[in-house]
Amino acid sequence: MAIYLDSADPEEIKRSAEWPFLAGVTCNPSLISRALKKNKVTQAEFFDHLEKIFALTHGRVFVQTNFWDESSMLNEADRLNSAFQDRLIIKVPFCEEGIKAVHVLKDRGMTVAMTAIFNPLQAYLSAMSGVDFVIPYCNRMGRVGQDGVEMVRQSVVLLMSQASAAQILVASIRTQTQILHLLDAGVNHLTLPFSLFEEIIAHPLSWEAAELFSHDLQVLVPREKAEKHHKKEETPPAFDTDFFDA
Repeated sequence: MAIYLDSADPEEIKRSAEWPFLAGVTCNPSLISRALKKNKVTQAEFFDHLEKIFALTHGRVFVQTNFWDESSMLNEADRLNSAFQDRLIIKVPFCEEGIKAVHVLKDRGMTVAMTAIFNPLQAYLSAMSGVDFVIPYCNRMGRVGQDGVEMVRQSVVLLMSQASAAQILVASIRTQTQILHLLDAGVNHLTLPFSLFEEIIAHPLSWEAAELFSHDLQVLVPREKAEKHHKKEETPPAFDTDFFDA
């Protein structure tokens, strides 16, 4: 089980770099465009931005090709692999050209993920093509009135029944409820936007508990340390300490 940050924003990646539960970063052309604030970039700008991402995280980085034809996918994948091979996972979109590119990429020793999966049979064909990761989109299914969690659950069952070595990495997740249902469905990996991590970590009751504990017991530091750090003694406000029992 691994969890990734779905972002190409250097500030978000930098802030999350020390979170011990993160296995790395996933990104795609849309996220990179959003981070660069433009949708047309030179190859040098694209690679420069990826260098920043690799420098900010110690984990693996999923990078998607920017092309839809097999030849261009392979050429860009070769350039990416030459630059970032140690921690790189190449993402290709689920389409006929992407499927054709998979076996070539695998023959060249690359780790490959098939992305933009929207039904269990696409997941099955991706796994049968030899990819290492299958990336279904959960939340986007809801936009067309379908149950993304159920689609992922069926994909998990199907790949397990076929003893597939491909691992499922679920993307397009927007709520904590979706996370819980996906984990219950037995998915291998998740990638979440920074905003969802913030929502989970900054729970108001957790903050309230931490603040209460800090006021219930204050450990005094020597005067010289207090002066050095410009600390001021304050009288803690009254709290109902019966609110928390552990």
